Amino acid sequence: MEKGTAPVFGTLDGLLPPYTREDIRQGVRIGASALYHGTGHLCLYGGPQAADGLRDGYKAAFFLLQSLYYLRTGEYIPTKRALCPLLAGEERRILEIGMDWEGAAPEREQDPQAFFDRLLQWSGKLLAGNLPA
Repeated sequence: MEKGTAPVFGTLDGLLPPYTREDIRQGVRIGASALYHGTGHLCLYGGPQAADGLRDGYKAAFFLLQSLYYLRTGEYIPTKRALCPLLAGEERRILEIGMDWEGAAPEREQDPQAFFDRLLQWSGKLLAGNLPA
């Protein structure tokens, strides 16, 4: 397995050049941009139950968190369950929400805007350049 991709037959060697840290950083920036755009669009145009549509954004944040952790430590963590205890603060909370969307329903119903703000602020910081070298 190569960082989450397991070949079904044969090998992936030689199909693509090895990726670099800069490739991973660029992938995080692209993912953060998509998350920021999608969250903002849903916030503006999603209607009264728009926060319910954030589920995919919280789930997708896992891949950004996974890549960020790899950039920080050089260690690839393949699952949400294994990554969660290694994170702290907002990053951990974002992953926890993505892992237990239904469990976060009471909080989401009480303050739906906080669910938008969390993703917008976090992805915005990534876009502003707060990425490991």
